[in-house]
Amino acid sequence: NLLQEGSQGGGLAQVGVEQLFTASEALTPWSCVQSEEGMRRLLSLLHVVSGHCNTEDATRIAAAFHVLVPHFPPAVDALRLMLGRRTRQVSCAEQAAFAGGALCAIRRLMGG
Repeated sequence: NLLQEGSQGGGLAQVGVEQLFTASEALTPWSCVQSEEGMRRLLSLLHVVSGHCNTEDATRIAAAFHVLVPHFPPAVDALRLMLGRRTRQVSCAEQAAFAGGALCAIRRLMGG
């Protein structure tokens, strides 16, 4: 199930297709609590967008994300990998980098 609880821990273990868009500790930034609804929406958005993304689209989306998090390239790289569904290359650490970057981007957009 896309929205069920995923693997525990934020280690360097590789994730598979079924876990790439599944809630896990790696996708929860340490500085805030995520609601189940918010996590479902984020994962659903990533799943749908990645299903319709080609390499060029993923690069454009990652470039726009980079504008919001210019000082954290690992988050941008992780997003690009996730959008390309490169499951063999997306580690839990990269998922965590994306989650932290996404939180920073949202805070920046909200003026905080």
